[in-house]
Amino acid sequence: MDDLAKDWFRTKFDRMAREKIGTEYQDFFADVMEQCYPNGEFGRVRPWGNEGDQKCDGYLVSTQTVFQVYAPNELTEAETIHKIHTDFDGAVEHWPDELKQWIFVHNSFPGLSANVEHEINGLRTHYPTITISTWSPADLQAHVFRLSQSKIETLLGFPPTREGMSNLDFEMVQSILDHIAKMIPTPSSDLRPVPADKIQINCLSSCAQTLLQAGMQQVKQVEMCLNLDQDPLYGDKLAVAFTARYQALRLQGLLPDDVLTELQKFAGGPDILSTQRSCGILAVIAYLFERCDIFERTSHLSANQ
Repeated sequence: MDDLAKDWFRTKFDRMAREKIGTEYQDFFADVMEQCYPNGEFGRVRPWGNEGDQKCDGYLVSTQTVFQVYAPNELTEAETIHKIHTDFDGAVEHWPDELKQWIFVHNSFPGLSANVEHEINGLRTHYPTITISTWSPADLQAHVFRLSQSKIETLLGFPPTREGMSNLDFEMVQSILDHIAKMIPTPSSDLRPVPADKIQINCLSSCAQTLLQAGMQQVKQVEMCLNLDQDPLYGDKLAVAFTARYQALRLQGLLPDDVLTELQKFAGGPDILSTQRSCGILAVIAYLFERCDIFERTSHLSANQ
């Protein structure tokens, strides 16, 4: 796996983990675990009749581990502590002979509070025969990156690669532009030159920088396609459409890297089924980043916008 694919996978995982809550995050967790532990070693658990899920969202046979997933829209300290005690006590009751390890899986990127950690340490003291731990999104991502690239693609999609960017052809770029041409643009856009420090101004990560710099290698391909288009204003219309989409994403309060991921989806459609298409999308996004107003030109953007 080359560095470009790896950085694309990182940004895609972060976006997916941030946007999924509740049962969607639970399903995402189970999808990852089934790839990591195939052939029935890991089993996802669903509520069933009057028995419910018996305080278990997944079970790993080899280590006799019960997983409990908690992914609310906003994780609060009091509710998290209550959830931990309720689910752990229930697991001890329902899995008395099959519980050697208990893992609390959560969706908080910043981590858990000190008081929550104190509560977990209290459980470890009272139940010394059970290994008790927590998994953050970073822990789940670490499991993803232990997989082969083909399995990661099953979970996250097809990434651009260095080889794919080098071999990007005219027809692929043109097909992406044809897809974008179906979008309806808004009336106006600011097409001034882009400042060189735009990546820093927008607080984009090093992963995002790698992706954009790779895409910029094929900006000439995009320009060639646009110059051959029968509509001389198509390039401007393209910029206008993406400006409108960018502004809508900004209003949602997304992180800059998440905005970049969503713009790639906007360019490519919901299903990106090849590495070559991901490369073409990246070239189009890099062209727009250099030449039109997607992302900010001045440093008024704060780090969390």
